[in-house]
Amino acid sequence: MQLSEDNEFAEVTTQNGTQGWIRTQYLMDQPPARTVLESMQGSQAELKTRMQNLQSDVDRLRIEKESAVAAMNQAQTDLAETRKALETLRSLSEDAINIETRNQSLTQRVEELTADFEMTQAENQRLRERMEHSQFMDGALAVGLGVLIALLVPRLWPQRKRNSGWS
Repeated sequence: MQLSEDNEFAEVTTQNGTQGWIRTQYLMDQPPARTVLESMQGSQAELKTRMQNLQSDVDRLRIEKESAVAAMNQAQTDLAETRKALETLRSLSEDAINIETRNQSLTQRVEELTADFEMTQAENQRLRERMEHSQFMDGALAVGLGVLIALLVPRLWPQRKRNSGWS
């Protein structure tokens, strides 16, 4: 804006492009109240619309938050159950390993006892055969001694002559 030398007039340009001079007493530093009011009303409507949009965003985000919290709680519950199941599986696998180790130990012990049993049976069979052979030999010796005694004992005593009534 350009002022005259005496500062009583100012050159102005209207909205449609017309230029002219006007007294400075009719000029204001601030825009007129009607313009400010119209501008404020337009701004208020925009702000109201924006506030409604933001409120709907807040409501939507609140619902999403509640849903996310519920999902998180469910995930934590699932995690706790999964951890418990994992501990159970670890315990069972440790038990299975212990059982497998014990099974191998017992299988080895069964094999050892089976071998000992078979050796004992073989030894019993050998002793049984030896005893039967020994009993057979004892019986044969007893019969042999009985025959020998039966033959020798009568010869040890002098024989008497028998008198038959004929002599």
